[in-house]
Amino acid sequence: MSKKLIAVASAAALALSALVGIAPASAAAFGVTPSQGTDVSTAGTSATSAFTIKVPETNEIVSTTSTTTSRAIKFVVATTTATGTVNATVTGGLRILTQAQLDDADTTTATGTTTLSVAAISESATFYVYSTSTTAGTLTVTNDGNSYVKYIKGVAGTAYSISAKFPTAVTSGANSSIDVTVTDVFGNPIVATTAVAFSGGTLTTAVVGAASVVTSATAYTWNVTRKVWEGKVVGSTTPGSTALTVTLSGGLADQEANGLPSPVLSAFSALTTADLSAQVTALTAQVAALKADYNALAAKWNKRVASKTAPKKAVATK
Repeated sequence: MSKKLIAVASAAALALSALVGIAPASAAAFGVTPSQGTDVSTAGTSATSAFTIKVPETNEIVSTTSTTTSRAIKFVVATTTATGTVNATVTGGLRILTQAQLDDADTTTATGTTTLSVAAISESATFYVYSTSTTAGTLTVTNDGNSYVKYIKGVAGTAYSISAKFPTAVTSGANSSIDVTVTDVFGNPIVATTAVAFSGGTLTTAVVGAASVVTSATAYTWNVTRKVWEGKVVGSTTPGSTALTVTLSGGLADQEANGLPSPVLSAFSALTTADLSAQVTALTAQVAALKADYNALAAKWNKRVASKTAPKKAVATK
């Protein structure tokens, strides 16, 4: 090789080594770690396997290591560069908080947002997610072209409000249903997966007016078919008009002072009651009277047929 070619090759090698020396190190790996007070043992890849977190039913949002007291999920994002930007977006009843917002004593469920951008520090960014809905929403996290998507849903809080559907009439010796819907402070229905007694408070049926009109009421249990808390009431043998109330007690204390709606603790309806045996007796008498009337008319008709004054056939009596 000539001296000239050797010189050119050496210069090229020096230039390449210089470029290698100033090239940035390889980008760090992207990752998201959820923690604190959530069931992250499930995949979170669908609504049925969503991460869960209790709703902040006192309008205070905290994130702890306890699944009992925590009301927000902590997400720590490993960014690809030391000072990258993390973008987070949520849907449904989910909301996002920064660390500073979580630490602020004035933070409530009205504070969070549906979108958030967090600047990483030393390849790490942190934010929190809470939910006021038992319907799963999605969290999407992006950084430097990478994406992370998980489903999250809230766990209904303590019983707070009720609504009820009453029968219009009750009869003695027969059960009539009172259907009650129970919700938490955010309006999420409190349900069960099996036929169990109501818990998280007490549902009580009371008679307004003459106690003799209604003889008894049963405890409320979950009807797995009709998806309601169902109580039974039985009319007495004394006919008349009355009213029933269903009352919720022992549930979550009134949260109006904390900026949440006031509870609805009772439902009311007027109705009538009748003695079932008396109704049967009365109907039997009506049927007998109708039968007698029919037979009298039939006898007259048959008499005309027999006298050949009417070109019709005789009818049978009852």
